[in-house]
Amino acid sequence: MKKNTIRIKQPAFSNWLKTKRRELNLSNADLIRLAHGKLSARTIKTLEGGKITQFRESTFIELAKVLETPFEQFLKEVESINNNRFSNSHLSISFIIIVLFVFGFFLIENYDSYCEPFEFDIKEQGFHVLDVEGSLLFSRPFYLKKKSALIIDLNNDGKKEIVLGVHGYKTLRPAESGNTIAYSYKGEELWRFYPFKEIFYNDGGNSSRYRTSELTAGDFLKHNNKQLLLSYQEIGWFPSGLIMVNHNGEEQMRYQHPGHILKTVYEPKNNLIAFSAVNNHLKEKKLSNIYPNTFALFKADSISGQAPPYNGPGPKQGSQLWYMEVKPLGSKIKSINFTDYQADGKIDIEIGVDEQIYYIFDIKGKLLAKLPWDTYKGKAHTFVTHK
Repeated sequence: MKKNTIRIKQPAFSNWLKTKRRELNLSNADLIRLAHGKLSARTIKTLEGGKITQFRESTFIELAKVLETPFEQFLKEVESINNNRFSNSHLSISFIIIVLFVFGFFLIENYDSYCEPFEFDIKEQGFHVLDVEGSLLFSRPFYLKKKSALIIDLNNDGKKEIVLGVHGYKTLRPAESGNTIAYSYKGEELWRFYPFKEIFYNDGGNSSRYRTSELTAGDFLKHNNKQLLLSYQEIGWFPSGLIMVNHNGEEQMRYQHPGHILKTVYEPKNNLIAFSAVNNHLKEKKLSNIYPNTFALFKADSISGQAPPYNGPGPKQGSQLWYMEVKPLGSKIKSINFTDYQADGKIDIEIGVDEQIYYIFDIKGKLLAKLPWDTYKGKAHTFVTHK
């Protein structure tokens, strides 16, 4: 059954509500108490926050009761706020009734079909999508991480979709693990994308069981709608990669990596993608269980090929602008940030390694600075760029 919603003009409505509450000498706590639990503290805070422009009709019915205002009169106040004018006390009663009827019918017929998803709640038993008032819209019994879930307007139609990157686990068949699935606000499945195509690296560790570990959204291709960058990992051992899909879930490009990609960062102004990763193929043979941390930078509209040292089939050169290994072995990349370090209007990259040591590079890979300069007494890091 559809849940009727009413749109309001913000921040005009929140200002009106605060004024009305003060006139009645009511605190937020009084509103909650008088509503007998039907209005939560969270709902009151959101109503007065001045940002959310859509609420359920049932919420306004309870609010009208608390404000000692007949619901028809409350709707009339909302109409006045939305039209940026005050009601005319000289209007005839019959005209007011007609306006209220037409306005109420318009609200119900035109706005009950969309209830905006606001946030998600991830628990062991599944994934729950909530509206702005904290009410459940729908649930799905998938295991996933917060970094692999997005609420986003994929096709710029004013309605938000929910995209989930599912983690694989024992109860899933290989063809189900690692799916990225898009849902409408009603919980209707719009599309699903499975990352596995074929075994790319032939040196073991391929179980065909994957997880989508991170989702990044942006208009990478400048098509005036959103694309999604999926960071996926093979669960058994090491392969991973990046896949870009369009708003319909269709693959646009793919980059293969011999080791898990750990973190992906998007810089929209210059349309850049960076990631940190572990590269299993750059390991030193005598240290079979230690693998180097690496960093790569891409133009977001060109993500293809494979990472060094190019042991997979197909093209031997990836599309990365540069690819860098951190030494000594065992060093960990902890953070990646885009910044204007030189204050010259150009983007630089700050890479945090181990315990709060930061290295600044320009977008061509030139080392500009190390922070802090003299206070760090630990091991010195070096960086090896791979062609």
